[in-house]
Amino acid sequence: MSDKDRTTLNKHGFVQIELDELHLWEIGDGALYDVTFSFEDDTVHSYFGMREIELDGYEFKLNGKTIFQRFVPIQGFYEDGVYTAKDDEILKHDIILSQSMGFNGARLHEKAFEPRFYYHCDRAGFMVWAEMANWGIDLSNYRSITDFLPEWQQLVKRDFNHPSIITGVHSTRHGMLREGLNVTKLSS
Repeated sequence: MSDKDRTTLNKHGFVQIELDELHLWEIGDGALYDVTFSFEDDTVHSYFGMREIELDGYEFKLNGKTIFQRFVPIQGFYEDGVYTAKDDEILKHDIILSQSMGFNGARLHEKAFEPRFYYHCDRAGFMVWAEMANWGIDLSNYRSITDFLPEWQQLVKRDFNHPSIITGVHSTRHGMLREGLNVTKLSS
C-alpha cells in the first residue's frame, strides 16, 4: 500500500455512539457495553461503562445516589504466584467472596493490580480504590518523585477508563508527607 492510499489517525481517536437506552454502571450490576472495532483483517474487542461519581460534602454519590462505601482491603497476594494470579478464577475469587460478605468495593492495598482484575471488578459492579505501591518514598524529596511520579502516571493512563475505579490513591502510609512540601509544585 502506498502512503497516499493510507489514512493515518493520531493516537487519540474518538467515536461517537448513539444509545437508544442508557444503562449506568451500578454497584452489583456492572452494566457494560461490549464493542468491537474492525479494520480489514484486524479486530479489537473492548467494552465501556458509564457512571457518574461525585463528592457532595462528605457524601459519596454514584449516579446521583448517596452510597456508603463498605470496603474490604484486598492485598493481591496469590498462593501460586505471589503478586501474579495464575488465572482469571483466582482474580474473581476475592471479588465474589467480598460481595458475598456484603462488601461493595475494595481498597486495593499498595499494589498495581493487573488490568484483568479491574475487568472483573467492572463486570461485577465492584468499586475499588486503586492504590499505588509504596516503597517508603519521601514525597518531600523531589529526587525520589522523579521515580515515583512517572510510574503512577502510567498506571492512571492505563486504568482511567475502568468504571470500577472510583479513586486513585498515591499512598496511604503515614509520614510520607513532610512539612514544607509544595503540593502545587508536585501536581504541575
